[in-house]
Amino acid sequence: MPAKKKLDKTDTVEKRIAESKKNFLIAFENAAANISASCKAIGISRETYYDWCAKDEMFANACESIKKSLIDMAETQLLINVKKGKEASLFF
Repeated sequence: MPAKKKLDKTDTVEKRIAESKKNFLIAFENAAANISASCKAIGISRETYYDWCAKDEMFANACESIKKSLIDMAETQLLINVKKGKEASLFF
């Protein structure tokens, strides 16, 4: 029986961490890939974020995908503004 209790506790911790990672990804996208703001939003440290990235390739890839998606969106908006002749966008 004691081994089963330990397994259940580990399973619960892993579920909690998985849920926190999911919440981080939502916060990360909402905060335009700002690590500090995302960590604060879900109550973890930056060290935890970097630890998750180092140990969980799928999580790291999801974060990278969000960053790339935001860059694509910014570049698209910039090009739209350039085509419209918005002078401030020409500087970028």
